[in-house]
Amino acid sequence: MVATQLVETPRIPYFQPFKPVPLPGKVVCEAERLTANTIANLPPLSKPVHYITHLLHQLGVAYNTRNDGTKIDPYILQPMYDVTYAIIQLLESQKDTTTLTDVELLLVATYQLFFWTGARTLPPQTRLCDLLLSRVMKALLPLLLEKVPEDVERTIVTARGYLPGHLVAEGRVPRTLHHPRSTNNVIAWCLGLGTIVSSVLNRPEHAWLKGHFRLHMQAMNLDRDEGKYTKLLEMFPTTQGFAWIDLRALWPLMQAWRAEIVEQT
Repeated sequence: MVATQLVETPRIPYFQPFKPVPLPGKVVCEAERLTANTIANLPPLSKPVHYITHLLHQLGVAYNTRNDGTKIDPYILQPMYDVTYAIIQLLESQKDTTTLTDVELLLVATYQLFFWTGARTLPPQTRLCDLLLSRVMKALLPLLLEKVPEDVERTIVTARGYLPGHLVAEGRVPRTLHHPRSTNNVIAWCLGLGTIVSSVLNRPEHAWLKGHFRLHMQAMNLDRDEGKYTKLLEMFPTTQGFAWIDLRALWPLMQAWRAEIVEQT
């Protein structure tokens, strides 16, 4: 956890006191299928990001397909450690070299939030959860605003109450999309995860994320068809095995937004 906060690879080598248990064949096959679907629907990913994506699919499938009473700990320990280390190592490398694209940086920052709030069951009230959300928001800004305001750049890493008053989503998100569909897929999923995580404890950043998510869904026409929204979720590591971040829960919210629009017209 300390390494995640500092974005530094652990100084103490990892030692596993028992022999790793291989993943079940059905988990391996399904994770490979989902990874291929991800690669087909996202912008080109570098090998490290591809590797992290595959590991998170393995974890997502393992948690989502477990049966009552099935102990998955023996075979998820290795991928959990591997993905923790890979994410930290990649983000740490960004301090010195900008090897990741804006989209990849956003994806990796959101992957870290997904991992901790999902497989690691990070309590939502912790400082680390605030920190991970702020990293996702900072990575979103270049893609949503194109230019990052200086005041946001200085204050984005502060945990609570940091949002400048003039940063209102309604005035910042374009109603027409300017990125390729593959990039918009990444933005949509990252906004969705940020929205559902920030909703806990009524965090101040929730309104910002929810506003951007709402307008992005409308611009992509994903608020009109549940099947299309489900296909979007299938492009990324599943949240279905992690009850409190299950992104399917946002669909009723989108329908409530559409009802508001109908009433206003």
